[in-house]
Amino acid sequence: MAIKISTSLQTVQVHKSSGKEKAETAKNTSAQTVTQGDSLKFTETAKELKQAFAALDSVPVINSDRVKQARDAISEGTYQVDAEKIAEQMVQFEKSLPGTS
Repeated sequence: MAIKISTSLQTVQVHKSSGKEKAETAKNTSAQTVTQGDSLKFTETAKELKQAFAALDSVPVINSDRVKQARDAISEGTYQVDAEKIAEQMVQFEKSLPGTS
C-alpha cells in the first residue's frame, strides 16, 4: 500500500512492505497534486436545519431583563416563590420521563 499526499511545499509518502511502515518527507516544489472529484449535496431538511441553527445563534441564551427583575426582587425582598406551581411542574416533569407512568 502506498499513500502519497502532496502539498505545494512537501510530499509525504508512506510505504508498507513486509508489515513495516516507513514515512519519508521531502521537499518537492514540482509535485503535482491529483484530486478526485468528491461531491456533497445537502437535503432541503439539512438546509432548513442550518437556517434554524443560524437563527438560534442570534438569540441570547440568557434573558438579561428577566434576570435583572429577579435580582432586584430578591434584593428588595419582594421575590415570591409559588411552591405549589413548582411542585406541579416537578410532577409533570417526572411523568414525562421514560419508564414512569
